[in-house]
Amino acid sequence: MSVLLSYSLSDFLLFSPRVYERLFELHNEAMWPAHCVAVLSGFAIISFVIRTRAWSGRVVYALLGVDWLVVAWAFFLRRYQTINWAAEYVAPVIASEGVLLLVLAVLARPPDPIFRRTPAGVTAIAVLLVGLLGYPLIAPLSGRSWQSAELFALTPDPTAVVTLAVVALSSGAARWMAILIPTAWCIVTGLTLWALSWPDFFVAPLAAALALGAAVGKSR
Repeated sequence: MSVLLSYSLSDFLLFSPRVYERLFELHNEAMWPAHCVAVLSGFAIISFVIRTRAWSGRVVYALLGVDWLVVAWAFFLRRYQTINWAAEYVAPVIASEGVLLLVLAVLARPPDPIFRRTPAGVTAIAVLLVGLLGYPLIAPLSGRSWQSAELFALTPDPTAVVTLAVVALSSGAARWMAILIPTAWCIVTGLTLWALSWPDFFVAPLAAALALGAAVGKSR
C-alpha cells in the first residue's frame, strides 16, 4: 500500500506536456479549414440562445450533437488515440453524447435554451462565452503556441463547457440526461492537465461547477 501511495497522477500519464501540446497543433493543422465552420456553429448557438425562436432548441441541440460526433471521430479516434490507447474506448462514450443530443433535438418537446437576466442565466451565458471565446486564448496566455489553441466543436474541453452552459439555460427534465458525460470529461481533463502541471487545469472543472450550479438555480 505504501508503494501505491507513493505514485502521483503524473506517473500514470502516457505522454509529456510537449507531446500533448503537439497533439493539438497537429489536430488544428489537420482540421483546417473546419475551424471556420466551428466558429459559425458557436455564433449560431449564441444567436439562438439570445434571440429564441420556436425551433431554436432543436437547432442548438442538433448542432451540439454533430459537434460531439466530430470530436469523437476527429479528435479521439484519429488524434488522441496516437498517444493514449484509452482514447479508443472513450470515443464511443463521447459519440453517445452526440447521439443523445440529436435525440433531444427531435423530441416532441425538446429542451429550450433561453437566456434570461437572472443570476443563473448570467452565469450560464458567461460559461458559454468562456467555452466559445475564452478557450482559444488559454494556450497562448499559458505560454503555449497559438497553433495548439482549443476550439469549440473541434476539441473536447470547450465543447463540453458549451454543452453544459446550454443545458443550464434549458428547461425541461430531458436536459438532465445531457449533463453526465460533459461533466465527467471536465473532471478527467482537469486531472490530466493537473498531472501535466498546466496552469489552466482548473478551467474546465470550474466552468462545469458554475454551469451545474446555474442549472440547479434555474430549476428552483
